[in-house]
Amino acid sequence: GDSAVTAWIEQQNDVTFGYLEQIPYRSQMEERLTQLANYPKSTTPFHAGDYYFYAKNDGLQNQYVTYYRKGMDGEEKVFFDPNTLSEDGTVTLSIAGFSADRKYVTLSQSAAGSDWTELYVREVATNTQLEDKIEWTKFGGAAWYGDGFFYSRFDAPGANQTFTGASDNQKVYYHKLGTPQSEDELIYKDPAHPKRYFFASTTDDQRYLLVYQSEGTSGTGILWRDLQSNDKQLR
Repeated sequence: GDSAVTAWIEQQNDVTFGYLEQIPYRSQMEERLTQLANYPKSTTPFHAGDYYFYAKNDGLQNQYVTYYRKGMDGEEKVFFDPNTLSEDGTVTLSIAGFSADRKYVTLSQSAAGSDWTELYVREVATNTQLEDKIEWTKFGGAAWYGDGFFYSRFDAPGANQTFTGASDNQKVYYHKLGTPQSEDELIYKDPAHPKRYFFASTTDDQRYLLVYQSEGTSGTGILWRDLQSNDKQLR
């Protein structure tokens, strides 16, 4: 039960920190490693529509801050700063996918190292967050098509099972902007293989939906569907 797991963790911590705290030069190591990590860092810029995006860290920030600018010579602006989302800096925020016209971007947010993520949508030009919110997602991005996007999610866990219940029966849905998640369209599920994970993607020409499926390290399968056809069957 949970009490047994908690007791085991406490015992492991007692052994681990009982040893680490006896190391006489531990504080010197921490100070030196902090010193070595304290320098400005920047990721490689990438281009999306009219804008360039990149992330920077001034040295010891818990999370990188993502910036954007219009064109090479545009004014640098903060696109989002995950450090403002929690006092302890453990909330992460990352780009999960742009719409085909680069007008919108889906952002993936996670707290305290959890695999669970929530998806949000922003209008790029105004950096305005829309009301759309997608819950119970893990291990997948957002594959835009038309005025919405495909994504993978699990069923909402039961009471007190958010971090202890099994993540089985992942499904692919389509979300249309401006609608609640409860109205999202189920695109694909495979109850015969509850351990399989699904990752949706769309081709650059918006013609095909690709669903990558995998289970453990046994390889990857690909299902596809012609989005211009009335046939919604994945093959």
